[in-house]
Amino acid sequence: MISANVVVIGVLLLVAAYVLLWCFVRPVKFLVKAAAKGAVGCIVLALCNHFLAGVGFCVGINAVTAAICGLLGLNGLLLLTAVNYFIH
Repeated sequence: MISANVVVIGVLLLVAAYVLLWCFVRPVKFLVKAAAKGAVGCIVLALCNHFLAGVGFCVGINAVTAAICGLLGLNGLLLLTAVNYFIH
């Protein structure tokens, strides 16, 4: 027969494993979502630069601008173009 101590230890180990997995999954999920949004932001900036190159206007593509565009979406793209316009 299995003693009560073994059952309690088994349940505690299962709960601890669940908590540890939950703690590790959330940050990894956040990092994957942030990387995907950054990649989309980089693509959007590249398309913006391609279409606005005819008028001599482009926004630099780097990690910060891609993150701004990826996280803020269209508003971030408009913000970057407005800042670039006023700086130059």
